[in-house]
Amino acid sequence: MKNDEIILGNESLFVESDFNVCPHCGNLNLEDVVSNLNSTYKYCNDCGYAMENALKNKCFDFILKEIQNVFKSYNNNNVLSSIKIEVVKNNNALNLLVNNILIGSTNFLYEFKNLDTYLFESNISYLIEDYFGVENIKSDIIVC
Repeated sequence: MKNDEIILGNESLFVESDFNVCPHCGNLNLEDVVSNLNSTYKYCNDCGYAMENALKNKCFDFILKEIQNVFKSYNNNNVLSSIKIEVVKNNNALNLLVNNILIGSTNFLYEFKNLDTYLFESNISYLIEDYFGVENIKSDIIVC
């Protein structure tokens, strides 16, 4: 994988964003939600099918894009020997902290599930490997 590739986005999080007719009510009135990673998530405007997942994934993409931006800035310095990444749900926000510094925050009104934790940890690990190499950096990833 190359540093400029986005390994995140709609392929990795929820497959139900890939439909043209609502599988729940059969209507065609679908709404697109486009994230800052240019991923498109769909939900039914009539019955709300997949709306929470679409909006949730948009929040996740925001955090993952912020992580990628941080890594790009560190990659130029090449002096980083360890990194601590925390993705923390606080009240109605999802916060990103890198080395104990708040990097970004987005409104997040949804439940954070075990699958979400697993996917975040996996995607962050892949980004670390891409930007720094596993043997070159000690990483501590906390998602809660």
